[in-house]
Amino acid sequence: MTAMESARSFWRDASPLKRALAAIVPVALVVLLAGSIAFVAMSGDDGDQSEASAAPASTSAPTATSTPAPSVEQVLRYFAAILPTATPERAASQGAIARNPTSGAPPAQQYVPKPAGTGPGPITGSDMSISIPAIGVNASVYARSVGTNGQMGNPAGAWDVIWYDFSQNWPGLGGYPGTGFSNAVYAGHVDYIRVGPAVFWSVRNLAPGDLIHVTSANGTITYSVQWSQWAGPNDDFTSFVAQTGSDVITLVTCIGGFSAGHYSNRLIVRGIRQ
Repeated sequence: MTAMESARSFWRDASPLKRALAAIVPVALVVLLAGSIAFVAMSGDDGDQSEASAAPASTSAPTATSTPAPSVEQVLRYFAAILPTATPERAASQGAIARNPTSGAPPAQQYVPKPAGTGPGPITGSDMSISIPAIGVNASVYARSVGTNGQMGNPAGAWDVIWYDFSQNWPGLGGYPGTGFSNAVYAGHVDYIRVGPAVFWSVRNLAPGDLIHVTSANGTITYSVQWSQWAGPNDDFTSFVAQTGSDVITLVTCIGGFSAGHYSNRLIVRGIRQ
């Protein structure tokens, strides 16, 4: 059998591993024999690789010398140097898999604090309307309950007035107009996006003695304005919406400086039944 036939027989019968080694080792030997002294110099210790390139390259003409065949250790170090290494991202992901090899394990549950209480109820219709002749207000009234967290939800639109029902969670606050010593609490927007001045825009202009008329199933009840005052947005509104021992009405809207979509203060107007 000739050398060519022997080579063909080897490639036909050899395993994939033998084929790979037969292809790689000659290439490695050529590279090492071409004068890669740096790899031979660092093969004796495990120090910093920068030491191998610290000396300047020789400028003398190369001389023909016989170079000994590289050892197996030198070949392995060469391939260790040229093989790709894992990126930090890949290494991190592999570490995570190693720490948690269970496939399909549920993720850790994130803590979500429970709400302090139920919020304001949805806006519903009512049998009421409100009229304030001095500032030209004549509007329908909608209802909204106050939840256990005490928040008084906003009116829906520019021209809607809301009556707040405190009866479900806050006895002694608010009340339906004309029933005993109730404090009927209403709110409306001072202005509205893409509309401008809204239903309670001119409430700031009310003066003592101006009249407020509320019409409901109990008929029309008239209140006379007593006073008005500003309040901070985070003030305790209990004193404004509490029942007082008289049949009263309370109007609430925004006032003050405007920034980041919010007014700095609230305007409170109090009237007493005539």
